[in-house]
Amino acid sequence: MMEEKITVVIPTYERPECIKFFLENLKKTYDPMFRFEVHDSSNSIDTFKIIDEFNNNNPIKILYKKYSSSLSADEKMYKIMKEVEGEYIQLSTDSYYLDYKKISSSFIDNNFEKYDYIKLESSFNHRLKCSKKMFKRDINIFKNDFEKDEYIKEFLVGSTMWGSTIVKNSVIKSAIKEEYFKKYIEANAPCWMFSFSILEYMFFNCNKDKFAYYCTDLWKENEAKYLYPHWQKAEKWYDIFFYQFNTAVSLLTNKLEHIKKYIVKNYHRVAAPMKVLRMLRYDNTINKPLLKKYKKYIVKFDNIYLKMVIVSLVPISLLKFLRNLKHFFKK
Repeated sequence: MMEEKITVVIPTYERPECIKFFLENLKKTYDPMFRFEVHDSSNSIDTFKIIDEFNNNNPIKILYKKYSSSLSADEKMYKIMKEVEGEYIQLSTDSYYLDYKKISSSFIDNNFEKYDYIKLESSFNHRLKCSKKMFKRDINIFKNDFEKDEYIKEFLVGSTMWGSTIVKNSVIKSAIKEEYFKKYIEANAPCWMFSFSILEYMFFNCNKDKFAYYCTDLWKENEAKYLYPHWQKAEKWYDIFFYQFNTAVSLLTNKLEHIKKYIVKNYHRVAAPMKVLRMLRYDNTINKPLLKKYKKYIVKFDNIYLKMVIVSLVPISLLKFLRNLKHFFKK
């Protein structure tokens, strides 16, 4: 049994039921190889009460840290990364979690400590993303038979890395010390600051055998997340999905210029297929005024703007009718 190798960092804001659901499941899937921290910037004390009660009634202890609600997402994340302790760090999320007991055994069997950067991928997302033979669907096995720029091209894919990577803490601290985070902070691109900064640092400073890809069926969905509004169902989607992402890609080192276009195209393919665009239209997130407002930020070369314009013309009443019809036949 391995003791506390990986610190799971869970930032949260006004989602106490997500933390409660996570902790209830943690009791079933806990493994001592992982330690857990909740970093809360909520206005209420509900999350604190849930963790305090959990700590008082369980042998598992959760470290709780409180932040001002006025702290921006990038300021909060940067502060966490500067201060967090542990050999490896998983910058996680309160929307998903892992079966820590099972993944611990798998990590040990695969000698995970020889890697500095482990990209986690759910087996479902893997089926959506990867078609190349070298990324064939091997579940719960580490793979690293690829070149660095190929790895970044396939697995950066615009991912925020919140929950999807486990990184050696010494790499994070070195990237901070050498100011790889700085340009993303100044450009206000918080969702991609962590992933782009770390991958840039490793591109210049680490051998390819320090990167690994790990496709797993041990991802679990936090069902409580559906109690709260999703960020996609609001104008914020445009800011994160286009403005922040395009800004972050433009800041990537010129050494990766040859794969920037691929990263953007692949990200749009995975994160905004027609199914997602229809959902956003159903909630009126995709509409003519917002498309006009954000037009200059929406990349044209992969036709996503054209697809969004077409979707914006579909009557919401029609989408609601089709959804109701689908539910009717399911019954």
